[in-house]
Amino acid sequence: MAHLRCPNCGRTEYTNLQGNYLVECSECKQKFTTYLLRNKSIQKIRVTCPECGYSELLPLSKETPLKITCGECGTEFVL
Repeated sequence: MAHLRCPNCGRTEYTNLQGNYLVECSECKQKFTTYLLRNKSIQKIRVTCPECGYSELLPLSKETPLKITCGECGTEFVL
């Protein structure tokens, strides 16, 4: 499912469409062109605790927290 966000007002919608479209935002009526591509799997990054050396793979996205708590020793550190 594609995540579509209006560049004018930021309204977000989800769609199953694929291809390029002229879209009109249902909130602010801004028209814009969008290219919807197939969904890719979420990229993961390896994060290593600076205190104990424990490492794990975490999904990398806009929602990835900047402050990480180690799953092994509980140390908090900034990504």
